[in-house]
Amino acid sequence: MCDLGWIHRRGLASSDELQRFRGMIKEGDYYSFAGGPIRSSTGELTLYCTSVPEALSPSLHDLPQTVINPDTLARFPQLDLAMNKQKRDLLRLRHHIERTMQEFLNTRTFIKVTTPILASDTGGAVARPFETRANEFSGSPLRLRIAQELALKKLIAADMGAVYEIGPVFRNEGIDATHNPEFTTCEFYQPYKTLDDLMSTTEELYSTLIDGASTLIASSLTSLTAPQRTFAASFPRLPFLPTLMSQLRTVAPGWKLPRDITSKSATEDLVALFTKLDMPLPPQPTAARLLDTLGARFIEPLCIGPTFVTHHPAVMSPLAKTFRDSETDHEVSARAEFFVAGTEVANMYEEENDPFTQARKFAVQRWGSDVVSGDADFEKCLEMLTPGQRYFVRVLEMGLPPTAGWGCGIDRLVMLLGGAKRIADVLPFGTLRSVVAMGAGGATDD
Repeated sequence: MCDLGWIHRRGLASSDELQRFRGMIKEGDYYSFAGGPIRSSTGELTLYCTSVPEALSPSLHDLPQTVINPDTLARFPQLDLAMNKQKRDLLRLRHHIERTMQEFLNTRTFIKVTTPILASDTGGAVARPFETRANEFSGSPLRLRIAQELALKKLIAADMGAVYEIGPVFRNEGIDATHNPEFTTCEFYQPYKTLDDLMSTTEELYSTLIDGASTLIASSLTSLTAPQRTFAASFPRLPFLPTLMSQLRTVAPGWKLPRDITSKSATEDLVALFTKLDMPLPPQPTAARLLDTLGARFIEPLCIGPTFVTHHPAVMSPLAKTFRDSETDHEVSARAEFFVAGTEVANMYEEENDPFTQARKFAVQRWGSDVVSGDADFEKCLEMLTPGQRYFVRVLEMGLPPTAGWGCGIDRLVMLLGGAKRIADVLPFGTLRSVVAMGAGGATDD
């Protein structure tokens, strides 16, 4: 509130000047005021002015009270942000979350680094990349990174010690409530740590984040609802295969996981299971994708509170250390996924650091065990890899110490702690759909 009558009462401005000012000012304008704060007779905080406020930047449009057309807001995300305090609070919460994560890692001797976004090859995840070209290297196609993983592990091999990066990654895939082709992740890698160390660190970090978010929401980001902190210090752990088989017993009694999951016959058996369960197949139904889809259907709904899903089949994690599980007699990975409310928040594992084993895993991932014979030697496996994979294996030959790696999607984490239902709500300019509309002039349509 602003007390302009104070100016008139003291002869600092005429009634006509004040009337012109009152008729000119509108919501969205920016003005400078000279004066100071006071309390009105009713106790309301008020600004008394010693001169007529000066216009700095007028708004040429009247802000609407409401906009009910979601397409309008998608094409003009600045309007959405200006009208939506909850969205502004979500972005402030995002800043707090990223700052807290950096402080958490910085105090544990991690070094923050920046790795290339453009590369001639991608790796660290299974995803379709964006491709482009640089004028300087017009004959060589470039790709936007889909993960920071391989670059960060190369720094570990170069004796940098524990490192982390918070930055954008790009996957040329669909847009929905929880996915955007450009998103932000935090990845860290730490020598001489184990999967148990990673899960303990995750428990500590998540508790720190949720406590900080709750305090901030209660004190200043009041349009948001504080997340619930109803969990123990140690989170439950569900082993992937035993949990999946337990759930399948009720819907597919007698079905058993094939002995060699990497074989073509195993993929055929999994496809037959999908048919029996009347489940749609994922795109490019490899064994890894089929198992991941089964996990999403039968395991993830069990992860209501903070939960780790551990020891995925080795075929699902070609960059992780593997071992034979005594309970299921299958090759599984030293890996865990962290879920809250049925949503994946973080992924972590002990990194494969044997160049010979890594070369074979890459080859099997790319071609399948039916193509990669059991007696294929190291050089033969290398020939079957992409140039980027071969380069990474050569880096491993330098010597990668036992290393634990961790990755978290920042956007989903903000959604979780801020109670957002759409990823667009935690991005300053919305999803790629809004970004494309802005570039095409769509913001001026309404």
